Amino acid sequence: MIIWISRDSARYGPYTLTAVLRYLEEGDLNFDDLAWTVGFAEWTPLREALVGFFTILDSAKGHQQTEEGTSKSF
Repeated sequence: MIIWISRDSARYGPYTLTAVLRYLEEGDLNFDDLAWTVGFAEWTPLREALVGFFTILDSAKGHQQTEEGTSKSF
């Protein structure tokens, strides 16, 4: 997942989710920064975007498990 960050009309990135979480922990990003990734209709505050990131990842994981399940032959 590639994530872009916007703060004060400047855009930064791309970042991985791991990097975004690390930058939040270190205080380099804050929850009011805007974030965007493929699948988002618009720039979203990071506090809300994090829920969307994990939803996208869960969906992709479920899709992968479904594909793996259907590719097996018994």
